[in-house]
Amino acid sequence: MHITANNLSKHYGRKLVVDNASFTVHDGKVTGFLGPNGAGKSTTMRMLLGLHRPDSGDVLFDGRSLTSFENPLQVVGSLLDAKAFNPHNTPSQYLLAQAATHGLGAKRVDEILHLTGLAKVADKKMGGFSLGMGQRLGIANALLADPQVLILDEPINGLDPEGVRWVRDTLKSLAAEGRTILISSHLMAEMSQTADHIIVIGKGKILADAPVDDIVSGKGSVRVRSPQLPQLLELLASRSVEAKSREGDTAVLTGIAIEEIGQIAAERRFTLFELASVGSSLEDAYLNLTADAVEYKTGE
Repeated sequence: MHITANNLSKHYGRKLVVDNASFTVHDGKVTGFLGPNGAGKSTTMRMLLGLHRPDSGDVLFDGRSLTSFENPLQVVGSLLDAKAFNPHNTPSQYLLAQAATHGLGAKRVDEILHLTGLAKVADKKMGGFSLGMGQRLGIANALLADPQVLILDEPINGLDPEGVRWVRDTLKSLAAEGRTILISSHLMAEMSQTADHIIVIGKGKILADAPVDDIVSGKGSVRVRSPQLPQLLELLASRSVEAKSREGDTAVLTGIAIEEIGQIAAERRFTLFELASVGSSLEDAYLNLTADAVEYKTGE
């Protein structure tokens, strides 16, 4: 079940928070939703869930509005606030109450408690839970009705490494079953391991909507080592090539393809001891995409 956002816009007062945003969240994939603070991520996710009404545009699930389904809560599971529960309740009490709204019983609650690692604390008051335990409970609630779509806002925030791996493996497994997964996070290294597709939003506009490999590719650098490095750099200076770093006879260059460097070196008969691509990380690509969309920059 894919999600299609068509020209979504949302104002808060005079401030335009989401600006004509269109994208598709595909089934069978984990889609990462990235953007700086204040970029419009949370507002967009709330519009997808029908919690906020867009000023214009619409959201469709396999071509249908969410309200057209008999039980929307069984179509979409979500996690928006890991601490949105009564601290005096236990996980069992909380999930049993939620299960009743889906027509589910205690057996399904027990399954989810074990799946999310909460079985041992099922009867403990939630007021003493850490952020990580709250995250697990929120994910448990999102999975409770076995939905086809999951929309999760920062689900790995506060989790320990074991918990982070569990979320990653669980989401990948659910996507492999054909489900639709949308997850926001500020942890780029984790997103690069978890997501298949990335949507980037900045200042309310969609800046990128592509597979992870496509976003990262073309953003890398080239490492070159040559005894004629000064002469090579002088030749490349006129081509807007930037040396990100330089030490001795080695430099890391951006703004030029590795093949072009090899051709220039061959034509000038420069000796190359090393010529290699330096892969860009998702973090590098993300920072490049959002460079003009960050509200506050260090040093400003």
